[in-house]
Amino acid sequence: MFLGRNEEGGLRCVYHGWKFDTEGRAIEIPNLPPAQEEGFKQTVKAKSHRVEERNGLIWVYMGPRETPPPLPMLEATMMPIDDMQLAWAQRDCNWLQSLEGDIDTSHFGFLHAGHLDGNDFADDDLVRYTVVNRAPEYHAIETDWGTSYGAHRETSAGETYWRVANYLFPFWSQTPAPPFANNVHARAWVPMDDEPTMCVHLGWKGARGPARPTPPVPTARRSSASATPASPRAWGRSPITRRNISCRPTG
Repeated sequence: MFLGRNEEGGLRCVYHGWKFDTEGRAIEIPNLPPAQEEGFKQTVKAKSHRVEERNGLIWVYMGPRETPPPLPMLEATMMPIDDMQLAWAQRDCNWLQSLEGDIDTSHFGFLHAGHLDGNDFADDDLVRYTVVNRAPEYHAIETDWGTSYGAHRETSAGETYWRVANYLFPFWSQTPAPPFANNVHARAWVPMDDEPTMCVHLGWKGARGPARPTPPVPTARRSSASATPASPRAWGRSPITRRNISCRPTG
């Protein structure tokens, strides 16, 4: 079904032409005689999951709840697709290892700037403090949605340089990357199984460019092809399959 044709009301297998509706029920088995097809259809079912479309992205709920939880209300996930920058990357490690690496802000002075020292930066470049002092102190607070934390360092001007970031349940991170006024972004670390992890980065295209007054107003669009909703939100179902993808480094 990974290569299935998306036809009206369901997906059709390209091999034998079997067609399944959005609930995973077999509705057509054209390679069987009509006398056999009707009874056999009742014995066949494909796995299906609830989906919802918002701003050009399709979200899949794979859990057991009858009513899916609400979609994340993070600003980066609610922007119009034309204003959104998307990046996908597979990591060959456990999702918790990947998430911990993103949460740890002290690695910046080693991984990203380990070959530099303070003299390589302008005096007013805040990033220079990550290499002048590679061992920051931390302050963290617990919240209803996760944790907010900051790494702080004293500067030569007697001020304090903070790198503030967020971890949001269950696998979202927001890294301390300035400029804060327009850096709208979020990363999801989604486990594919016990090892490979899919990293999904969503960000505003204007975050790194010239300053703009405000990010675009978030909008939402619900799928018109969904089944009868169990809640005010328009959730439907879509049969999906899974395949293993190998993306191990070669050097």
